[in-house]
Formats: sequence, C-alpha cells, structure tokens
Amino acid sequence: MVSHGAAIRVFTALAGGVDSATGETRPLYNTGMATLEGHPDTGFTLRDWSTAPIGGSHLLGETEHDITADQSEDAPA
Repeated sequence: MVSHGAAIRVFTALAGGVDSATGETRPLYNTGMATLEGHPDTGFTLRDWSTAPIGGSHLLGETEHDITADQSEDAPA
C-alpha cells in the first residue's frame, strides 16, 4: 500500500504495535517505508522501518515550495 507518511505512521503504530518513542527517534519521511507482515484477523508485526526516502536523499528538503522537493524555479507552487 502507498500512502501519506502520517497515515503510514498512524497505521503502523496501531496495527504493528509501534510505540510513540519509535516515531520520535526514527522519523518516517515522505517516501520512507514501513513494512508490516501479517493478517487483519491475526495481527501485524513490524518487519522494517526505512527512515531514508526511497526516492533518494534529495527528497529530504523541508523548505521547498513543491511537494515533490523539486528545487527548480519552474516547479509548481
């Protein structure tokens, strides 16, 4: 499933039993990834938490005006 980082953090915390300290010490940036294994009837286990953006570190920019972190001047606002 692909979703917004905040939605992934919430679902992972609830379904995978991840405590709030994990979110504070290991952020999940946009295009980061949490891997859960399991089934809705039996529960889920967190298998992997990738803090780094899957698309590359250039996506870490927090001040860009474009949600894709495109720093070019012609990026849509």
